[in-house]
Amino acid sequence: MGIIESQMLGLAKFYSNEYAVTIAVHESVNLFKINKNNKYFTYKNRFNLLPLLKNADVIYFRNIYDYLFSFLYCRIKNKNTIYDFRGLVSYENFNKNKNYLKFFVLYIFEFLAYAFSDIIQCVSEKMKVELKKMYIINKKINVVPCMVHANIKRTDSCEKGIKFVYIGNLSSWQMVDTIINLALQIQNEIDSIFTFITFNKSELEEKIQKTDLLHYKVLTGNNKFVKNSLSTQDFGFLIRDDLMLNRVSSPVKFLEYVSNGVIPIITPYIGDYSDNVSERKLGIIFNGDIAKLIKEIKLIIPDIKEYRQRLYSYSSSLTWDKFN
Repeated sequence: MGIIESQMLGLAKFYSNEYAVTIAVHESVNLFKINKNNKYFTYKNRFNLLPLLKNADVIYFRNIYDYLFSFLYCRIKNKNTIYDFRGLVSYENFNKNKNYLKFFVLYIFEFLAYAFSDIIQCVSEKMKVELKKMYIINKKINVVPCMVHANIKRTDSCEKGIKFVYIGNLSSWQMVDTIINLALQIQNEIDSIFTFITFNKSELEEKIQKTDLLHYKVLTGNNKFVKNSLSTQDFGFLIRDDLMLNRVSSPVKFLEYVSNGVIPIITPYIGDYSDNVSERKLGIIFNGDIAKLIKEIKLIIPDIKEYRQRLYSYSSSLTWDKFN
């Protein structure tokens, strides 16, 4: 629900500057409780969408299966379509299943979306470059990254007990074991408190209890809870492997960190954000050298107010109200 709230409603607001927007949502999702400013169309299965498609001038897709279901109808009826690459499904699926046949099939499906959609949109400049390389056809591609609804301006310095946070679950690609290992090394050098916010609370607690990590807490909560928790944190972990799906990504977690004045600790393989962190001195690029990481954390601590100011300036341009 957090992603739907932060990204789908944000995109609806973004497009409402140009179109009268109706959001189609499955009946199991009650977005009306979150936001009453949009027009909604609820459906039980994809066939229920046909009356909505009939009356639409422009149809937005971010799911390859929704696109394929509507492909022939849109072509026959000459409907204008927007396909938004919020990720590369073919690579994401292959990373999970290592199934070459399914990778090839999904690759072809995504090619159809790229080739036949009237407008192409994606989440990062690096994905834009990659799409042009993958599919050869030279098309205009609009970049609309993941964004946030608001950011906060923090002027606080670090208190005793530097606060580190991780938001996420236990999927292997989120590398929580690596993050726990980093926390173990950091606590030997820095007076630290570690907060883990996850939906897998009991499982993560059990995992951490088997280690020597001392000062930590494992929490769970909704999108509002996450925002409130981040406003008191100092450093946030976002660790990813060097994979295609990461190199073109735009993880919401990064924006959640920086929009709340949390210094990101990220690897060099995270879409446009790794370059942004390096070029604009927004945080730390972790390349596997733990000693170097700890040294950089110690250097930032006395200057953290300056980092928070840079994070505020940077994230201000990535709110849905100000992005254009």
